[in-house]
Amino acid sequence: MNLDRFEVGRPDPQEAEVLEYCANPNCGGEIYEGQSVVRYGSDLCCDMKCFANAIGAVTIVAGEN
Repeated sequence: MNLDRFEVGRPDPQEAEVLEYCANPNCGGEIYEGQSVVRYGSDLCCDMKCFANAIGAVTIVAGEN
């Protein structure tokens, strides 16, 4: 039995299967098995920034038009 804690690491991202593509039309990046993503209904976004863009959210200064 090998007790080396580094013998078995995280899966190689280059070997991970592409499951879906980011729902943000400006991104469309590949989403891999095991990747942390944002789910919105049945859509997946690769991160919160892409999610915000996909739903049309914008950053504003409160009190200004």
